[in-house]
Amino acid sequence: MWKLNKMLSEYILIGEVLKPSGIKGAVKIRPYTGDPERFRLLDTVYVSRADGMVCEPFRLLRLSGSMVYALLGASHSVDTAEAYRGVQLFVDRTRAVALGPDEDFICDMIGCEAFDETNTRVGILTDILSRNPVDIYVFSTDTGTFMAPALKSVFISVDTALGRISVNAEKLGEVAVFAD
Repeated sequence: MWKLNKMLSEYILIGEVLKPSGIKGAVKIRPYTGDPERFRLLDTVYVSRADGMVCEPFRLLRLSGSMVYALLGASHSVDTAEAYRGVQLFVDRTRAVALGPDEDFICDMIGCEAFDETNTRVGILTDILSRNPVDIYVFSTDTGTFMAPALKSVFISVDTALGRISVNAEKLGEVAVFAD
C-alpha cells in the first residue's frame, strides 16, 4: 500500500494558512519547506477541497522571518481570507524545487519503515517535526511512539523509493525519547 500511495502522490505540501492578515484579504502562511524563498517563484498553488485539488492564484506579498504573507484566490477582505484558515497549500510535483544530494521531500519520507543493522524493524516514520537546528523524526512502533533527532550518525540512509530508513541501533538508543 505504501508504494502505491507514494507513486500516486502528484502534489508536494509546501505550507499551511494560519490566519488572515490585515484587512485586504492577505493570509499568513507557515511554510513547510526548508527555503521560504521558493514562494517567490509561485503564481499558483493547489488547495485541497472536498471535490479534489483546486488550483488557486497566488501572489506573494512578503516574507517576514519564517512566515509568508500572500493573497490567495480571489481573496479581497478579512472574511474571504478567513475561508482559507487551516488550508494546506501544495504545488504540482513537476513544479517542485530540485533537491540536493541526501535530501528528500518529507511527504516521500512519511510511511518509510526503519530497520537496524540486523534488519530488525524499528518502526514507521509518521511525522517530521522541523525544529532548528535539527529535525525530529517521529516513529510509530508496535509498543508506542518515539522521537529522535534526524542525525546522520543515527539514520544512516533514507531510500524513499524502497520506503526504507537504515538506523544505527546503538546511536538510536542514546538519543531516542519514548512517548508511550
